[in-house]
Amino acid sequence: MSTRLRYRDTKRLALLALLVWAPAKQALAYDYTGHLLTGAYAAKESFPGSIAGSKDNDQLIYSNRAYLNVTKIGQTQYEFVTDIRDNHDFFDKVDTARLNLSGQNKFRLRLLAWKDPGNTHPYFWSVGRFLPADNGIIYNDGAEVGYKVNGANSVGVFAGFRPRVNDERAVELQATAVQVGAYEVYQSEGSNWNEGKYSSNMLVFAPRTFVYDAPTEALDYINQSYLHFGPNDRVNTYLDFAARPEVKAEDAVIGYDHRFSPALNGALTYSRIDLTEYKNHRDIFETLSASSYQQLKVGSRYKLTTISRIEGYVLYGERHLDHLRKVEVATGPTFTKILGGHAASSTLVGYRRNFLSNDLFLNNNLTHYSDAWEVSGDLRVGIRHQDSGENLHPVIVGVNLGHVFSHSVLGSVGTEYAHDEKATITSGLLTLGYRFGNREFAPIRDVAPPSERF
Repeated sequence: MSTRLRYRDTKRLALLALLVWAPAKQALAYDYTGHLLTGAYAAKESFPGSIAGSKDNDQLIYSNRAYLNVTKIGQTQYEFVTDIRDNHDFFDKVDTARLNLSGQNKFRLRLLAWKDPGNTHPYFWSVGRFLPADNGIIYNDGAEVGYKVNGANSVGVFAGFRPRVNDERAVELQATAVQVGAYEVYQSEGSNWNEGKYSSNMLVFAPRTFVYDAPTEALDYINQSYLHFGPNDRVNTYLDFAARPEVKAEDAVIGYDHRFSPALNGALTYSRIDLTEYKNHRDIFETLSASSYQQLKVGSRYKLTTISRIEGYVLYGERHLDHLRKVEVATGPTFTKILGGHAASSTLVGYRRNFLSNDLFLNNNLTHYSDAWEVSGDLRVGIRHQDSGENLHPVIVGVNLGHVFSHSVLGSVGTEYAHDEKATITSGLLTLGYRFGNREFAPIRDVAPPSERF
C-alpha cells in the first residue's frame, strides 16, 4: 500500500478527525495514558540448495506505534482514543520488472474515536473509528449508541463502514463496505475474583472476505465470554459464525477449566482457526500450505510443592485442506521462585505425530526477573522421522533481554537461531518503548510469578 493516501481516504480521515476533536472545548480535566513504540525485526533463512536462483530468504521490517487514551474529559467524562501504526517491510513487494522484492510501507489508523462512555448517565455513544463494545475484532468507521439497562447489562447498535482487513487482520485507511450491527454485553465483577463474569454477543451484517474469495454479504455472530463459577470452574469462549447463506464457524475457542483439589487442575479446550491464524502459529519449519485447522486439547497440572508442579497434555488436530492429522503428548515439571525467588523454569518432553512425520521433542525455558532486567532463554530440540524416510534434527535456541531504563522507558532485544538439515533461520528483534500519562502504570515484575499464576 502506498504511503500517499487517496483523495477519498483523506476526506474520510479529515471527517473522522473533525468529529473526534469538535467536542474538545469541553475538556476541563482529564486522565490520560499512552505509549510510543518503535522496533525492527530481521531474519535470514538459508537453504543448502538453490531455490529460484537464491539460497537466502530475508526479512527486514521496521515498525512504529503511537497510542493515546484520554478519559474523564470534562464533567460528562468523555473519552478520546487513538492508535496509529506504521510498518515498513523492506522485502515485501514483488518488483516483477527487476525480479526482486522491494520495500512496501503500510500506514494504519487502528483507532480514532470520541466517546461518551456513560459514566454520568445510562446511555453511551462513540463516533470515529472504534471497536463496538470494545469487542477486539470488528472495527467500525461511523457511530454507535447504547443503553445501560442496569449495573451489569448493556445493549447497543452501530453502523458505518468496515475498514478493509488484510492478511494480518490489520486495519487499513480505506473501506467501502457498509455494515450495521447490534450487541448485548453482560459484565459482573462479583464479590471476588472467583465470581467475575463477562459475556458479549454481537450480530453484524456486512460484506466479508472468506479466505481468498471475493467479498460476500454475510451475517456474523460473534460471542466472547469469560465466566467464573466459584473457585473451581471457569469457562471462556470466542465464537465467530458466519451465515452466507450456509452457517459456518470461521474461528472458535471453547475452554473449560476445573479445579479437582487445591493441588490438581484440569483443562479442556477446543479451537478452530482460519488460514491467517494458522500461518501465524504453525511450526517454523513447516512447509505445508496454510489450511484452516481444528484441535481438541486436554491438559492437567499437579502442584507438588509451593515452588513446583508437573503438568501435561494430550491434543488431537486435523487440517481441513488435506485432512492431515496431528497427535501430541507431552509432560514435564515447572519450577517457580527459584534462584532466590527471581527465576522460573519449565520443561516439556513429548511425542508428536506431526502431519507428515513422527517427532520426539524436548522444550525448556528459563526466565530471570529483577528490578531493571528480565532475561529468558528457550531451547527446543527434537528428532523428526519423516514419512519419506528422511530424518531431521531440528534445534531452536532463543534469548531475550528486557531492560527498564526508567519508569517510562523500556526496551528489549531478542535473537533466535533455528536449524535443521533443510534450512537455517537466524532472526533478531529490537524494541524501544516510552510510556506516559497521569494514570498509574502497570508494575514491572521483579520476582518470578507464583506457581498458581505461572
